[in-house]
Amino acid sequence: MNALLVGIKRRLQTAGAKSPDAAIAAAEDKATAAANFTCCVCGFRSKSTTEVLHLNGNHDDISARNLSGVCALCHPYHHIGERTPAARSQGEKVAHQTRLMRVPTVADGGISAGDLNHLFRAIACALNDPGERENALKVLQVINEATVFAKASWGTASPRDFHAAMLALSDSEYAHRGEAVEDLRLAFHEHLLTAIGSKLQAEQSGLPVANWTELLARTLVKLESHAPADAEAAQ
Repeated sequence: MNALLVGIKRRLQTAGAKSPDAAIAAAEDKATAAANFTCCVCGFRSKSTTEVLHLNGNHDDISARNLSGVCALCHPYHHIGERTPAARSQGEKVAHQTRLMRVPTVADGGISAGDLNHLFRAIACALNDPGERENALKVLQVINEATVFAKASWGTASPRDFHAAMLALSDSEYAHRGEAVEDLRLAFHEHLLTAIGSKLQAEQSGLPVANWTELLARTLVKLESHAPADAEAAQ
């Protein structure tokens, strides 16, 4: 699977007439089916939440080589801070509604963006279960508290601020952004996760988590015991 870094699409365009909407829809539907409705980043498979990722950043390029499947939680990583209300993909529409959190890098014992999104999916399903919703909200609160680490390190946890900064980078600087942002992850709002969880439950009858109390404890330890030292000092 591919590494996942927060980033933006510079909305490259092809000169000349655009493809008709019907052609775009057909190409994207064909691409998700070709990908077996599987995310190219985290490997999660879902017919209801798999979207299309334009690999080269050119949204006018609907050739098969430029289209890949991506889940609704990994997709916003490619569009942080953007406002794209006309987009077909939920991941693009909600990208500006997320918050940035800072966690340890995988090399330092932290959790990868893909694995964190698997956890968010479990929370999403639990939010739709009256018996599990309260515990799911507790886990989500613990995770979202990590946004304070991003704010302490960068002065902001707003994707819009990072979007503006990345637009100002040169192509070379942007290509090497991983050195600066590899420990940043996206935190998702409750209402977004609830909507995704509803789709997943209808499709797969939920993603069960046997012990939410244990999950809450593990999440708390994972995030707080590995909190970045400079962020702890800033609190």
